Amino acid sequence: MSGLFVKGKGLSVKALSVMLRDQCVIKNANFKVKQGEHACIIGPNGAGKTSLLKALAGDFPPDKHTISSQEAEGIFWCGQNMHHLTPRQRAQTVAVLPQFNPLNFPFSVREVINLGRIPYATSTHVNGFIINTLLDWLALTPLQHKQYVQLSGGEKQRVQLARVLAQAYGNSDTFDGSNKLLLLDEPTSALDLQHQTACALLFKQLQQQGLTIVSVVHDINLASQMANTLIGLKHGHIIVKGTPHKVITPANIQAIFDVDAHVMTHPNNQTPFIVM
Repeated sequence: MSGLFVKGKGLSVKALSVMLRDQCVIKNANFKVKQGEHACIIGPNGAGKTSLLKALAGDFPPDKHTISSQEAEGIFWCGQNMHHLTPRQRAQTVAVLPQFNPLNFPFSVREVINLGRIPYATSTHVNGFIINTLLDWLALTPLQHKQYVQLSGGEKQRVQLARVLAQAYGNSDTFDGSNKLLLLDEPTSALDLQHQTACALLFKQLQQQGLTIVSVVHDINLASQMANTLIGLKHGHIIVKGTPHKVITPANIQAIFDVDAHVMTHPNNQTPFIVM
């Protein structure tokens, strides 16, 4: 599996457009995310953020040119055209947390997290170790035998995040994110401040182990704390992309959100943040 990919190449999106119901919702998107980086997509409601994330996940079929070409257009991960991967290769490469997770079966928390291990033929022992590790990482151990449907919204979100991390964990009981891409749609929207902070720290730690993350985040100040790169989207167009310092400026916030904002610098980590 690892032989498919070129280590260090990361994610490359070239001339990507997405048509939905005869409407172009993503228009000629071009950007790169280096391996081990976190890119946050920001923008107003209806900008196309979720559509862009779904395109990265492979939810939309490519056009004929993307299928036939290795270099011209499309979505490339570690040098491979994502649409050339088999379903199993994709499942072992890309883990996706959608915005909504309508799971209504009386599974326990452990059973839901174990769903992330389906793409792998690892032993019960290895899977159990990984699940226990993730329960610890996301402060879910006290809830591990509770039914998922009985949880609060924030607890469900942490369980779903544990599930996708179980998928990103790979074939062994040692986490190696070097060939893994994590796609997250509003991963912290239902979390309280404590768990938002804990998740942001966890993402940073996993990046140090090679994991590449692309997320949709509505809280721009949180995105500034988490991301190496911000991608500002409006009406399907990428308006600006770059570091938080480059993207979070009064002019860019006005251009993306039609809002006048005052930008300040965080006294502890020097990241920009918005004051309304």
